[in-house]
Amino acid sequence: MGRLLLALACGPGAVPSLELCAMQFSPELTRTLGTMLEAGAPGGVQDVRQLSGLLAEHMWRELDAAHSYNDVLQHDLSLELENGRLMRLMVKLGMICERMDQATDPSWSETGDRYLIKLFRDWVFHRTTDTGAPEMDWGYVVEALNKLDAGLPEKILLMSRDEMSMLMVSYRDIKKCVEQVYNELMSRAAIDANRRLYST
Repeated sequence: MGRLLLALACGPGAVPSLELCAMQFSPELTRTLGTMLEAGAPGGVQDVRQLSGLLAEHMWRELDAAHSYNDVLQHDLSLELENGRLMRLMVKLGMICERMDQATDPSWSETGDRYLIKLFRDWVFHRTTDTGAPEMDWGYVVEALNKLDAGLPEKILLMSRDEMSMLMVSYRDIKKCVEQVYNELMSRAAIDANRRLYST
């Protein structure tokens, strides 16, 4: 093993030697290769356990670096996962609220579950301050969407634009409404696609 590692360290076309290795690598690596070459002599590496002892410090350092890199990857993955969930949720809200396509009744967004979703959309994205200025708090939006995605039982108070009606609902109720209405739209889209497919 020592001769193999020394040959790899010195590279092709060169006569393997500790002197050449010392010119390219650290003294510690050169000493380790030297002890491996003296496997049969006193003080040389006799088995894998002794070799592991010599490399223990480096092994722990590499293991720690690998764990740290894994933590970074998991953190980035969790961020991308959250971004993906919130993006899907925002797309659904955008496809549902205030649709104006020809196949939809003009009052479709103002009745039933769709109206509740519209009020929630306004409550999240169209908030204003006490002075009437737009409230541009991204943290609030992300928190509300995360609660909706989780379907929490926490209740919120939604108010119509004319402030004539109020509804006390939970994130769980709104999530059910979003899923039901979105599935309804998907079914209508599939039926229309099949109709156009078989009419050609």
